[in-house]
Amino acid sequence: MKRTNSRLARTVAAASVAAGAFSLAPAAWGATPDTTPPTAPTNLRQIGMSNGDPILGWDAATDDTGVLRYRLLQDGNSVRLTPSRSPSPKFYLYVLVYCTALPGQTHTFTVQAIDTSGNSGAPSNAVVVTL
Repeated sequence: MKRTNSRLARTVAAASVAAGAFSLAPAAWGATPDTTPPTAPTNLRQIGMSNGDPILGWDAATDDTGVLRYRLLQDGNSVRLTPSRSPSPKFYLYVLVYCTALPGQTHTFTVQAIDTSGNSGAPSNAVVVTL
């Protein structure tokens, strides 16, 4: 029977994690990695405006490991990540604050869910907002 020094293994793992060279993801321990993306958020809509910034709302996505956060896209480009939430609410409100958008400009927004394993889901429906 092969013996391992578990104290040494824990020390090496902790040092490697601190150095950014080691992953403690489930795959590192022989578990099957999560490759299933979350569902797309639904019902993306503009709720209103706050000081010239759009307030967007959407219904939460679902995922087998849990939704960690959302990526907001403006005209197809990632512009914000929501803070992580635990537990994940069923509905989100988010005030999108911009420094570069000018009044009167029109933009298309979508939202993507990101699960706890880092998988990104399909984008939500699009909503067009005039600032």
